[in-house]
Amino acid sequence: FIAYPYIEVSTGFLPRSDHDLLLMNDAPHHLATHDEFCGALFYTLLNTEPCTVEDFSEKAREFGLSNQFIKIIVEASRQEIQLVRFDCDGDRIEGLALIEEEEKG
Repeated sequence: FIAYPYIEVSTGFLPRSDHDLLLMNDAPHHLATHDEFCGALFYTLLNTEPCTVEDFSEKAREFGLSNQFIKIIVEASRQEIQLVRFDCDGDRIEGLALIEEEEKG
């Protein structure tokens, strides 16, 4: 077996505009949906060379995904994490505020 490092991230870190886009099979780097379409798995970038990051960022923005989504995928890539699982029950990221908390404030 081959094991791949992954992180679980709460969808609370993403704007609501991202939520439906995460479930679309043609979203950039989308791998699969899970939990009866309540979450999604994305693969990260193979490298973090500026041209690779810019190409991914451009495709994600054109698809309608937020800068926050891009930031999470790129940072996971920099930390050599190969998969990101977005889910409403996902983990919190230290130092990053949940979107709902910002909207309430």
